[in-house]
This record gives sequence, C-alpha cells and structure tokens, in this order.
Amino acid sequence: MATAQILPIIRHDRVLAVAAAPVARKIEQRAGLGACGHVVQRRDLLLARLVIDHGVLILVRRGEKVLRQGDSETVLGPGDAVAIGGGTVYDVINRPEANGIYEASWLMVAPALIDRFAAARTTPAIADHLALRGMPGEFQASFDRATASITARDLPDGIAAQRLLEMLAWIEHKGFHLATRRAPTVTHRLRALLSAAPARDWAATDIAGALGMSEATLRRRLAAEDTSLTAQLTDLRMSLALTLLQVTDKPVGEIAHEVGYESASRFATRFRARFGVSPTTIRTAD
Repeated sequence: MATAQILPIIRHDRVLAVAAAPVARKIEQRAGLGACGHVVQRRDLLLARLVIDHGVLILVRRGEKVLRQGDSETVLGPGDAVAIGGGTVYDVINRPEANGIYEASWLMVAPALIDRFAAARTTPAIADHLALRGMPGEFQASFDRATASITARDLPDGIAAQRLLEMLAWIEHKGFHLATRRAPTVTHRLRALLSAAPARDWAATDIAGALGMSEATLRRRLAAEDTSLTAQLTDLRMSLALTLLQVTDKPVGEIAHEVGYESASRFATRFRARFGVSPTTIRTAD
C-alpha cells in the first residue's frame, strides 16, 4: 500500500529566487485550454506512488521538490521547473526552505492543444519527465502569462491558447515536446473515464461497456496490469482529494462528498489507508 509521511523539516540555506504574488486557493479551469493551481506547504511531505494522470508543468517558487522513481531522484529548487508526462508514477517530496515554506505553481495544458503543437514536431516526446533548470527570467514570465490566461475570463480563447502553446515551445527549446499518451494502457483508459465523474456510483458493467469490452475481459486485463477496478477507483478518488486539500480551501466534508463519500469519517479512513496521514494533517502541512 502506498503511503505518505510528514517528515521532519529539513532546513536549507537557499536564497529566495522566485517570489509569487498571492494566489487564491482554488483550481482554475478553462474548457478546451487547461487548468492551473498553487500549492503552499510548511512541512516536508512525502507522498508515495503518486499517479500523474495528465501531463503537467510545475514551477517551484520556494523550497525544493523531489521526484523519485526507483533509484533515480530529481531535485528541483527555486526557479526550476519540470514537465511531467501523463501516466507516470513518482514518489514526491515537497520540502520547505529555510523560512519554512514550500511554494509551487502547476499548469496543465488541454490534450487538444498538446496534440496541435506536437503534430508538427520532430523532437522526441518526453518519456517520463524533463527538468527545466537555469531557465531565463522570461520563462517564468511566460509561465505566469499562461496561468493568467486561464484565470482571465475576458481574454479571448485564441490569445489564451497562444500563451499556453508558448509554454510548450519552451519545452521544445530544450529538445523535447510534451505529448498525450499515444497507446494508453487499460488502467490509463480506466482512470480517464473515472476522472470525469469520480463521485458517481460506478458499476463494473457500465465501466466495461464504456471501455468497449466485457466485464470479465476488463477484470482480466486489469489483473494483467497488476491492479483492479476497486484499487483504481479508490486511488483516483484519493488522489483528487489530495489535490483539493492542497490547493483549495474547501471543507474536508465537502471534498469527501466531491470524491464520492457521504461519510467524512469513512473518507478519512480511506485517505489514511492510501497516504498514511489524515486529511486534516495535509491541511496542517500547508
């Protein structure tokens, strides 16, 4: 079972490289374009085996972010960014700096825009993740313009799209491009389906039908990928709850309902079983 831990604070004598303007604690979305959010934490937090369902760009503003896959570890400091491909799994540590704050912003570009950009590219697609270190100041300016294009509703869609495509151009400048997964596994297809309505009372027959196979075939193919319907539905719900706890001010009970639990106590039990800490502990970590 994947777990999370609240780690002892590790202090670092780093100079604050990037400051962020105050950002509302909510997930901003714009249909057909993308989504963005902002995370602030005041304790080290280790989250094991986080599934990154959709490609994402993360800009570290304060503290450090650590991505681990097996024996490989990538450490990102203030001003660094990372582009992570969808369908990847990492152990993630968000580590505060000397003043006790970790702060980062994330940006997800809509798949249609990613495909539009990638169609004419000859650079290789990012397999897992691409660290973007030592980027010029204009990179952060582009990132901030891109996230603002999602929140500024009076900005025309075409201009907003160009600002998001600009971020994909920065990745290409480093020799790669972000791509939607061309051949998703059954698990990836299942999570994409469930994420559209995480609170729904899903029936196995409905899921199988939506994926174009029998229930028996679906269970067999998931077993071949070392997982199950129940495991994936629970993990997806808990992962969404984690995001909502980190980047919104919604009450825990509301979040529980949003991910399919009428009982806040049952939700808390499932959350602790998945991440090793309670939902309220996540909140006290920010």
